[in-house]
Amino acid sequence: MAAAHVAIVHDKVLAQ
Repeated sequence: MAAAHVAIVHDKVLAQ
């Protein structure tokens, strides 16, 4: 699912 990918990428960005 694309949603999972978006969540992972978004979380990585917020981690910065």
